[in-house]
Amino acid sequence: LGKYELAIESYDRAIELNSDEYKTWNNRGISLDELGKYELAIESYDRAIELNPNDDLSYFNRAEPLFKLNLWQEGFGSLEKGLSLIEISSESYLGDLRAIISIIFEAKQERETWQERINTLVELYDQYQAVAEVGQGITDNIPQLFSDMISDKAAQTWLEVWQEAAETKPELEIALRFLKTAVEYKEKSGDSKVLLQLPKEERDLFITLLPNSGE
Repeated sequence: LGKYELAIESYDRAIELNSDEYKTWNNRGISLDELGKYELAIESYDRAIELNPNDDLSYFNRAEPLFKLNLWQEGFGSLEKGLSLIEISSESYLGDLRAIISIIFEAKQERETWQERINTLVELYDQYQAVAEVGQGITDNIPQLFSDMISDKAAQTWLEVWQEAAETKPELEIALRFLKTAVEYKEKSGDSKVLLQLPKEERDLFITLLPNSGE
């Protein structure tokens, strides 16, 4: 319901009753993160990890506030620890890649910075045979490109950096095709003919990512 302060009050009461329940500390961290209290969120995640060093979820969640605080090396380290703790499968939670990619996009919009962070992200997930999850994150992030605050030049640069990072990653082929289509669609002010470059099945899915697609 978005009532994060009340949620934290409940988590704090639960901690009073049982301070050793790591899941409570993890969930408390999520609410603190939503409130922009990133340092406190990290403290909660750290406590969850202290109680259960094998809690991959807290490592994944901890990465986001670290990235928001511009602590990129530590954030990627937290992601790597989470990935190392689980057996990767189609059912695995591997972090909120949509959120992470959004943070990368918004943090500093310049090619060199994007290149460094995107390359690190792609290689990290590829190392654990989970790079396809990055593709889903790219796709989920596409609506962000259609903001009036994002220039065509920035969108084109974003595409080029991803194309370079994913050049040898066939698992990202569809996501990159979607991203390329989105950038062209944006540059041509929503010309529907741009969508014809996609096969119909992909086109139908892509349309759901466009502004006002639900209207």
